Amino acid sequence: MSRPIRFSVFVVVSLLLVALAAPIAASPAADGTDVVGHHPDRVLVRIATEASAAVLGQDAKHLFGSWYEVPNWPGEAVTDGVQRLERLPQVEVVELDAVNRIEPRRAHPAELLVPAAVTPDDPLYFRQWHLDAIGMPEAWETTSGSGVVVAVVDSGISLGGDDLDCRPLAAEFNAITDTSGPGSAADDRNHGTHVAGTIGQCTNNGVGVAGVAEGVSLMAVKVLDATGSGFNSDIGQGIEWAAS
Repeated sequence: MSRPIRFSVFVVVSLLLVALAAPIAASPAADGTDVVGHHPDRVLVRIATEASAAVLGQDAKHLFGSWYEVPNWPGEAVTDGVQRLERLPQVEVVELDAVNRIEPRRAHPAELLVPAAVTPDDPLYFRQWHLDAIGMPEAWETTSGSGVVVAVVDSGISLGGDDLDCRPLAAEFNAITDTSGPGSAADDRNHGTHVAGTIGQCTNNGVGVAGVAEGVSLMAVKVLDATGSGFNSDIGQGIEWAAS
């Protein structure tokens, strides 16, 4: 009896983006067909630590640790590929390579936009009700986050403008194209840039809004494309790259 398809292992990866993205469920498209919520031509496989990747075939792509991205055989349905790979004794887990996407931004009611008791000089800070709600004015009296590197695993980060010019990037990586270096993680969706600003926007500069931790360094890790979608395989690879 084959083992059931499991999603639990890579869900851990997805949870790191829980505030940013949500899995795409199958839903009817305009023509009445279903929108597939996973890659149709490959799966994610974890092999035993002592096993050789050769059991997965020459086209298997190493992601990190014992995880690999394995393409289907020509003409093979992805579910058939899952069952075939699950029968290999060296294979521990087989999962569909699920897609995640950014949820639409939601506006907050005006009555929540209240000034805090202690404010920086950023003119739009009074709209940042969430910073006062999590006690940032008190936290700023203790630390600015100096010396901490924060990886933004999202759609990338594009610097520019007066409210991010104080924050050079510590490193950049694009898990979609497997490239790194300056400009490799440019944001073509503007979501990662928005998140980066929330984390480390220039604060007390008399411009725009304030960041949670103005002293941090930002690492740009691009795992979502221009549509705001990204496969679990790229998300997992991006998190691993940032951690290592």
